[in-house]
Amino acid sequence: MALTKRKFPKSRVKGGWYTVAATSRSQIKQDLLNQLEAKGQYDKFYIDLIEDYMTLYDVKVKLRADIKKHGLRYKTTNGNGFEIEKPNESIINFTKVNIQMLKILNDLELQKPSELDSGEDDDLLRRS
Repeated sequence: MALTKRKFPKSRVKGGWYTVAATSRSQIKQDLLNQLEAKGQYDKFYIDLIEDYMTLYDVKVKLRADIKKHGLRYKTTNGNGFEIEKPNESIINFTKVNIQMLKILNDLELQKPSELDSGEDDDLLRRS
């Protein structure tokens, strides 16, 4: 897995550089398929669950981008023409998608893709 260094805004993380695991969609999918193969699970049912996982992964990426763009709340105009603030529903949906992804991994008895290659702590963020 390729590791890159990225500087986070000081408002989120106090100073310092952090190492972030950078994994592509294809690497994650291949890793999960390799785990299935190692377990001898070749049935289409299992491969279909991997496809479901990857669909949820795509949704998660879009939700993350929406949260980054709009934040916790966003302004909109209601039916009466007044500007109001509403909570960003992507935050709730992000959590639901994450839970469903973890359930699929649990049902398949697979590990999280990022844990396999690191051989270190479970943290995605590590101080360098």
